[in-house]
Amino acid sequence: MSTVLAILAGGAILLGAGIVAIAAVGLLRLPDPFTRMHAATKAGVLGSGLLMLGVGLSIGSVGAILTGLAGMAFLLATSPIASHALGRAAYISGGPIAPSTLTDALRGVLPRNVFDISPGRVVRPHRDPAPTLGNSTAQEGNIMSAAENRNYATAPLSPGRTQLRALTAWLVGGPSQSEASATALDIAEAAGARLTGLSALDADAADHPGPVPVGGMAWARWLGDQRRTRMRERASKSIAEFDELCFARHVKTQVRHEERNFPTLVLAAAGADILVVPAGVDRLGEPASPTEEIATELSVAGIAPVLRVRRRPHSVRRILLIVSLTPHAGRLAHALIRTGLWQSADVEVTTIGGMRDQLDFLAREQAALLEQHGYRVQVTAPIDFDADRAEMLARLSRADAVICPTLSHRRGWFGSIREDLHELAAERADLILLP
Repeated sequence: MSTVLAILAGGAILLGAGIVAIAAVGLLRLPDPFTRMHAATKAGVLGSGLLMLGVGLSIGSVGAILTGLAGMAFLLATSPIASHALGRAAYISGGPIAPSTLTDALRGVLPRNVFDISPGRVVRPHRDPAPTLGNSTAQEGNIMSAAENRNYATAPLSPGRTQLRALTAWLVGGPSQSEASATALDIAEAAGARLTGLSALDADAADHPGPVPVGGMAWARWLGDQRRTRMRERASKSIAEFDELCFARHVKTQVRHEERNFPTLVLAAAGADILVVPAGVDRLGEPASPTEEIATELSVAGIAPVLRVRRRPHSVRRILLIVSLTPHAGRLAHALIRTGLWQSADVEVTTIGGMRDQLDFLAREQAALLEQHGYRVQVTAPIDFDADRAEMLARLSRADAVICPTLSHRRGWFGSIREDLHELAAERADLILLP
């Protein structure tokens, strides 16, 4: 092989390898699928083509050189089609576009499953509802009077006595999310309070929590990205449903989205008198047991009383207050008084568990406190730990809402084989207020 062919072969191989290496760095560093695809196509066409041509030149035969040129021609003919198909699929499926992108030329041309979410988005006030006929000056001052005259879906709040001024609806998704958002709107409209729809995603929780086998880091990152994608899809759907429910309602609303670690996300709800959350899901929006629900975690954090909604009720005429030897059991009456909810409802106070003297004393004290605040209260017979499921369900069936300190109180071996009234309430009750 002549010296010229050797120099050309070496240069082509070095140049092709360099382009492939730069493209590999681009795949790791570029911010979105579309710019990464640009780097990948350069490696597939120019980088690989130069490598094949360099190999053909190093062999030196006419057949080898023609084979290298044919490979380059094949790549040039097929790569644009493949990259176009990949780019179109990424755009339609909602692949993220880097913030540095100035224009979207395909907007309105192709359908796009886009997430209307940006981490750290500031509070977005909702548009004012359109004025109704006969009242073209629908102002904030008449919100309370309009709510007083309507048949409130969850029992009216007494005018001037409710303590609610700011509510937060936790938008995490799940089967009960729309019910929880609608209930929060009902309460806010009746109280004349401001309602914030908080889409709070714990992005760190999507990462793999345990050890990763050798060579599994890429797979673990992919699984984490898939979980984050599902979280954002649920959050986007929840925000869209919240906006739709807010339309034409006489409520001051705003939407907020945060992506931080969970302790910081909890602090984002510190400005609310009550948190309204959907039932049956965890902080990721995935189905969860009572001990892992977002309602439990927020209640343990102690920021504000938590209203867990499984289904939007037609009315709340009877409340079951369950006193047990659990943390926060002494704050059940305070949670109801603080929120001022359901003041026209009857409250049934009952106890469950051992140490009856302490529980009975605690139940009587909380019943007396509720009576002093205008609630109609009755202390009923206690429920034994060994009571059967039918007896517990009979108690729960009479209540439209439940106030209890926890969603689960299973302790030890006996707790694993007994029915837990708290878990039955989480399974059956439409509304649960946690202190």
